[in-house]
Amino acid sequence: MTGILLIIYTIFAQDLISASHLSNKPVHVKTSMESTEKEDRPKPLEQTGDHDSTNRQSKSNFFSMGKSTHKVPKVLFEANREKLLESLRGYIGSESKYGDYVVYLEGGKATTRFDSDHEPVFRQESYFHYLFGVREPDYTGLIDVKSGKTFLFVPNLPPEFATFMGRVPSNTEIQGKYHVDGVLFTSELEPFLADFCSDGGKGGNKKVLVMKGRNSDSGNEFVAPAFELKSINVDNQILFPILAECRVTKSQMELDIIRYSTEITSFAHVFTMKHMHLGMMEYQGESLFRHYVRILLRC
Repeated sequence: MTGILLIIYTIFAQDLISASHLSNKPVHVKTSMESTEKEDRPKPLEQTGDHDSTNRQSKSNFFSMGKSTHKVPKVLFEANREKLLESLRGYIGSESKYGDYVVYLEGGKATTRFDSDHEPVFRQESYFHYLFGVREPDYTGLIDVKSGKTFLFVPNLPPEFATFMGRVPSNTEIQGKYHVDGVLFTSELEPFLADFCSDGGKGGNKKVLVMKGRNSDSGNEFVAPAFELKSINVDNQILFPILAECRVTKSQMELDIIRYSTEITSFAHVFTMKHMHLGMMEYQGESLFRHYVRILLRC
């Protein structure tokens, strides 16, 4: 598939490559402070769907990478959670049993390179991002199947963390940022789950739905989380196939994001091929691609 796309991009770009780009002269790549050629400048992408008004809403109602970048409405993640809850309730059947389940997902964890303190570029776990939109590492999330109430559990960072990484947001700020019903510290997670499973000490037998299954594309296993408290009743059979199926069908908001990503990637490929010439190395082509996406498209 990658080879086919590269052939298509190459054919499309052939008439854009001038003879000067095939010489051994160094290529000058314009920065955002300079004007770009007309063909280099992408046309504005028209939004579709019923959320066009998000561009006129306050900044707290969407995520973006800054000025002039694509705005992702936060309601997208609320809609994804509701989609999952509808599927789970349909599977459970009896409305009287909705209160017997909560959904628990773990986000990606911050890691370091081997034994060093260097942190690789963090990428969020896909299922967790689908439901919560959280960008930071070491978060976990909980959704009550009956009420739909959503909670995030976050690390309790020490004050010195701010010295290197900037101000630590309060739980209230995190709650507003991600539009959830509550934010607690990770240390409170297991007691919270144990209390739920026991129905507040009344001897209930409620369950925590966790992810466990195999990715049909990669063949990799999604490993279920482990808890220290044995009083936490876990079900690792229900959630994975249902949530995986939810992600198959895309909403209009998701389609808009995919279309935007595809369009800017196409512009970046054309820009890169226009400015490559004989003698250049692959890493220089990668640099051109990243320059165009980061500087000119501000993504």
